Amino acid sequence: MKSNKIILGVVGGVTAVAVIGIGVFAFLRSQAASEARATMQQQASQLRKLFEKDVFPSQENIDTAEKNREQTRKFVQDLRNEMKRGMVPVDRKKTPGDFSNIRMATIASLLEDAPVGTGDTKVVDSSQAPFQFGFDRYKEGVPAEKRDVPRLLAQLRMMDKLVRVLYDSGIVSLEAVAREEFEGGSSASSSDASAEPATRTRGRAGRGRGTRTTASALVVTTPTLPAGAPEDLNCERFMFRFQTREAGLINVLNKLNEMRPFAVVSDLSFEKMGEDVVFPDEQKEAAASDAAKASARSTRTARGSAPAAEEPAAPAIRERPAPRTARLVSGPLRERPVRVTLTVDVYSILPPARQGSDEREED
Repeated sequence: MKSNKIILGVVGGVTAVAVIGIGVFAFLRSQAASEARATMQQQASQLRKLFEKDVFPSQENIDTAEKNREQTRKFVQDLRNEMKRGMVPVDRKKTPGDFSNIRMATIASLLEDAPVGTGDTKVVDSSQAPFQFGFDRYKEGVPAEKRDVPRLLAQLRMMDKLVRVLYDSGIVSLEAVAREEFEGGSSASSSDASAEPATRTRGRAGRGRGTRTTASALVVTTPTLPAGAPEDLNCERFMFRFQTREAGLINVLNKLNEMRPFAVVSDLSFEKMGEDVVFPDEQKEAAASDAAKASARSTRTARGSAPAAEEPAAPAIRERPAPRTARLVSGPLRERPVRVTLTVDVYSILPPARQGSDEREED
């Protein structure tokens, strides 16, 4: 009987422990299930809000986007109108004879209007042969192709504007001029007395061809329009080599920036033609002398010797006189010029071609 009670007690204890363990496990599982249910309900609520949200923007955002679009459209249209107003006119009625006459008249005008650079020498030196301003292939009376006349006239007008910008900027001398040549055949690529005839190499169809010239001649490459550029956007490239001083170079860049049609400096390089005449700064020399005297006095004081009596200060003057050498060598002689090689791209909007005009020209 006693053993049965013991067995019954052990079984009861084990059962009680098992029941308590099952209860604790069930409580923990129910708590985890409650947290998972709350998380699921929260996510379901967020997902329901996303599905029920209005996908269309507010009227305020629509009005703002429309206003920005109108401003952008107006800016682009104003820019195109300004480029059209400033573009060089393209005349498709001119003949090769008209181009020859206009070219000779323009070159003669540029040579006559060339200012004096240094001394009594003009900016453009035509003592041996007339400067052709990049149109050397036509100097012997070679006629232009009829289909090339409109673009040649546009280039001639652009060249006239650019050269006059150099004239007005105060350059010292104009050494060489080149343009993007798009015609066939072979000729020198630049107006340069030291240039030899160049060998033409075929490039992109319908645009300028590259050239191989001597080291002294300018080589004009074909400009590349940016991706997505409009069909009626045109770019003509010109190169200049001239000598000028710092003020003249700054004037050239400023005037090109203000020029219409739009002129962009795509490349610029320069080299100094000599050393400038530099005179010693007397004020710096006086300051260095005073510092040396002060250092010597402090050294003698540190060694225990009696300091020497200070010399009476000279009366102050407002401006020190220039040394004799500065009075003899002044003005342009003090600043050596630099030789500048400048590449300019002129952008414009081409006028719409009239129907049938190109066909008549080809005939």
